[in-house]
Formats: sequence, C-alpha cells, structure tokens
Amino acid sequence: MDNIETSNGIIESTMFGIEDHGILTFSLLISGDGCVQGFGGISLERGKPRKGWGRGFELIRDILETLGVRKWEELLGTHCRIKHSFTKIHSIGHIIENRWVNIYDYTDDTLRV
Repeated sequence: MDNIETSNGIIESTMFGIEDHGILTFSLLISGDGCVQGFGGISLERGKPRKGWGRGFELIRDILETLGVRKWEELLGTHCRIKHSFTKIHSIGHIIENRWVNIYDYTDDTLRV
C-alpha cells in the first residue's frame, strides 16, 4: 500500500466538462511540495445512453462545500490540504478546518477516465 502523506496545496487549474471520449468528468491540478498532482478524472455518468450519476454529483457538491466555495470557478487559486501518495491524491481538504473529501468514498478506481 502507498505511503500516505498530508501537505498543503493550491489548485492551479480546474476542468469540469466532457473529455475526449465523450465522458462527463472533472479534474483539479493541485501543486504542493514541489510537484503537481491531479484529483478527479472519474466518470460522472453511468449506463448507455449516458446519464448523470447521483454519487458523482454528490462528490462535486462535497468538494465545493469542503473547500468553502459556491461555484466551480471559485476553486481556481484555492488553498487546500491533500492526502496523497507518490502516485495520486486520495483526499482533498479545507486549508484550516478539519473537513475532507476522499474520492474513493464515492467510487472505485475502475471508474477513472
């Protein structure tokens, strides 16, 4: 199992939209500790034809509420905490308050885009 570390970060870029394969998704690029890592990249849809997936939208709402913003566009430049391993960010949290969102509480790694 990966060694999990906690550090401060800043959201350098955001994406919420349809990726190259036509899948609705989101991603946050977060810099901290001299590197940049991504958070997100999971499908927010299920089935054929694709339909919005409730847990995916809960995740979006929980990210906004955890980081203390009301709109996706306000995430850019937001300071945060991250729990991460060498390969990925597992959780994102409020910079001061003990509020966290663990992406794996909403889905599993097989749904990555």
